[in-house]
Amino acid sequence: MKTSVLIKTGSRYPVNRKKIRHTVNQFLQKTGLAGWQVSLTFVGERQIKQLAQKHLGHQEEHVVLAFPLEVAETKIPFPLISEGKSVLGEIVISYPQARQLAQAKNTMVDDIINSLVEYGLGHLIGQNPNWKLSN
Repeated sequence: MKTSVLIKTGSRYPVNRKKIRHTVNQFLQKTGLAGWQVSLTFVGERQIKQLAQKHLGHQEEHVVLAFPLEVAETKIPFPLISEGKSVLGEIVISYPQARQLAQAKNTMVDDIINSLVEYGLGHLIGQNPNWKLSN
């Protein structure tokens, strides 16, 4: 079964959709989760702060947030079946902050975004909770 990668972004946040899909597919194949559905959303700094406040209870600066689907009472990951696909969760990335990181590290924005996608995927499956972008 083919992995489904849903990417939501505004026109002012240009992302390399093909490269992102490739990164997600490789990650999920390596972890034995090929065929799962993942949603990625690219937002601005204000929106990611609002999401952090709403879901985490603080407005600390975040570049990426990951929201795995789980059974609320038990906090056990539980895939949602949508159109025959198991949905792993959603990753939200602040595009302006990714761009700032790329400038600070003198690298391409696409490379930073792929690192953030991998970081978010790790969170969705419970891996690398303390991973830092500098790794």
